[in-house]
Amino acid sequence: MEDFALSFVDNEVESDARSRPTSRYADEIMRELAPLSEPKKTHLEVGSAGYGADAITVIAILAGLFLRSKDINDALDAWPELGHKLKRAVEALRAKHGRVSMSEPAALLWAVELLKERDVATDQLQVLSAVTIPVVNRSLNQKYLRDFRFQPDRFYVLTFRDGAGDAWVVTLRSTGELESIQRLPAGNWQEYDLGEAFRRT
Repeated sequence: MEDFALSFVDNEVESDARSRPTSRYADEIMRELAPLSEPKKTHLEVGSAGYGADAITVIAILAGLFLRSKDINDALDAWPELGHKLKRAVEALRAKHGRVSMSEPAALLWAVELLKERDVATDQLQVLSAVTIPVVNRSLNQKYLRDFRFQPDRFYVLTFRDGAGDAWVVTLRSTGELESIQRLPAGNWQEYDLGEAFRRT
C-alpha cells in the first residue's frame, strides 16, 4: 500500500535548495497535522502535479500511522478516532490552502468517518477491497499516472463489511468529495433474496 499522504497546491510556498518547504512554512503545516502524527514521523516534499508553472504541490507524508501495518484490519479499532482527526486536519489545511487531496490510506480513514456520520457501526468494520482509479492526464508521463506524488487526482472505490455482515461501498474523490455510499445486504439472505419486498415489510 502507498504512503499515508496529503497533497495540496499552494502558489505562495517558498522552498529551499533541497526542494523542501522553508522551515517557517513547514512548521505551520506540522501544527495542523500534529493530532495525526508526531512531527518527527512526518516529512514534507515539494513537487509539481501539473497544475501550472506557478503552482507548487506540497506533499505531507505521515509515516508513523498504523496504516503501514501488515494487516490493515488489525488496527481498525483506532479508525473512527483517527478519521475524526484527519477530517479536522484536512479542514484546517483547506481553510488556508484550498484544495487538499488524499492518498488511498487517508481515503480509507475518510470513508470510515463518512460511514460513522451516517450512523453506521464502525467498531467492527473490515476492509474488503480498495480500488484506486487515477484520472487520466495526457500531459503526464503515463508511467507516473498511479503515483500519488505526480497525479493526486483520482477516485477511490472502497468496500467495507460491518459487524452485521452487510457490505458498504464508498466511492469518493481524492479531495474527499463523496460520490456515493451504498449498502449491500450481505448480512441477511432474506433481504438479499426478496430485495425491495423485504424492505417494505
